[in-house]
Amino acid sequence: MNKIELYKGYLAQDPTNEILILSLAQLLHENGKFTESLSLLDNLLLDQPNHEIALSRKASVLISNGSASEAKEILQSLTNTNTISVEIKHNLAVAIFYNKEIDHAISEFEKLQEITNLEASSNKYLAACFYSKGDFEKAIDYINKAISIEPTDYLKGFESVILYTSGQIKHAIEVANSVLQTSPENLDALSVMGTYCIEQFETAKAISHFEKMRSINKNDCRAFNGLGLCLMQNGNSLEAIKNFNQAVYLSPTNLGYIAVLAWSYINTQNFDQAVSTFKQALEIENNFAEGHGGLATAYMYRSQIDLAEKHCAIAFKLDKQCFSAIYCQSVLLTLKGKMEVGQKILAKVLDQPLRPGEPSLAQMIQKQALKQQPATTNQSRLN
Repeated sequence: MNKIELYKGYLAQDPTNEILILSLAQLLHENGKFTESLSLLDNLLLDQPNHEIALSRKASVLISNGSASEAKEILQSLTNTNTISVEIKHNLAVAIFYNKEIDHAISEFEKLQEITNLEASSNKYLAACFYSKGDFEKAIDYINKAISIEPTDYLKGFESVILYTSGQIKHAIEVANSVLQTSPENLDALSVMGTYCIEQFETAKAISHFEKMRSINKNDCRAFNGLGLCLMQNGNSLEAIKNFNQAVYLSPTNLGYIAVLAWSYINTQNFDQAVSTFKQALEIENNFAEGHGGLATAYMYRSQIDLAEKHCAIAFKLDKQCFSAIYCQSVLLTLKGKMEVGQKILAKVLDQPLRPGEPSLAQMIQKQALKQQPATTNQSRLN
C-alpha cells in the first residue's frame, strides 16, 4: 500500500482530522493529483473559509494546475491579515511569477532572498525569472547560489536547462547525465537529454527520454513537443501534429510551441491552418518576430503576396535576423525572378552556426539528409 492509500485509510477512520486532510492534500499535490487535492482542501474550507494553511496550500495546488491568477487572488487576500508568514509571502511571489509578472516577481523574491529557510527557493525562482527574460548570465548566477545552499538534483536539473539554452551544451549534458545517475526521473535533465538527442538526430534515444517524461508526468508539455519533433524527423507529420497540439493545449501561451505547430501545418501544406495558428501566436504577443515571419510564409504559400510582404517587413523591423522572414524573403525574390539574390540571402543564414562553436543549420540539414535512405532516384532528387 502506497502512502496516499495509507493516508486515505486513516482519513476514512477520522474524516474531520485537519492534520490528516492537509497532509493527504499535500501528498496528492506532490503526485500530480491536483483535482483530488483541491477537493479535499475545498471541503475543509467549506467549514473554515478563513483557514490560512488550507488557503495557502490551495493556492500552491492552483499554481501547479496552471491557475496562477486565482492563486494570486487567494494569497493577496491572506496578506491583508495582521500576521503574514514568510511562506505566504513566498507563495505570493511564486504566483506572481507564474502569472508572468516577471519584474514584479523579481522584486518580491529579492526581498525574501536573505530569509534562511527560503533562500535557496528564492534564488531558484530568481534564476527562473531571469531565464524567462533571456538573461542567462544572471540566471546561471542565481541557480548556482541556490545550489550552493541546497545541492539537490532538483536544482541541478534546472541548471542543466539554463546551461543548454545559453549554449553551454557540453557542460549542460555533463550536469544532466550526472543528475540522471541519482535521479533518473528528473524531468529537467530528461528534457535536456531528449533535446540534445534530437539535435544529434538520435531520434530513438530522444523518443525514449520524452516517453519517460510523459510516463512520469502526463501534463509535461515539453514531452509532447519533443515527441512531436521526433515524429517529424521520422516523417510522421500527422502524429507529430497531434503531439504539438497537446503541447499547446497544456501550455497555451507558449509562443515557441505555437510556432512549431504552425510550421508543422506548413510542412503538411495545410496553409489555412498555419495562418490561423500563427495569428493565434500574434494575439498573445504581437511583437513576436518569428510569428510575423511564419505568417508571411504561410501567406506566400497561399499566393497572398501582398500580405506575405507586409508581415515579412514587420518581422524584419522586430528582428533583422528573423529566420522565417529571411526564408520567406528568399522565396519571394525567387518568385520575382531574382533567384540568385534569394539564394545568397538564404545561404548566408544557413551558414551561420546555431550557437557559438556549433555546426551551421546547413550542416545539420546535411547530416539529417545523409541518414535518410531514399526509396528511388526520383525521391532522392526531391529530397
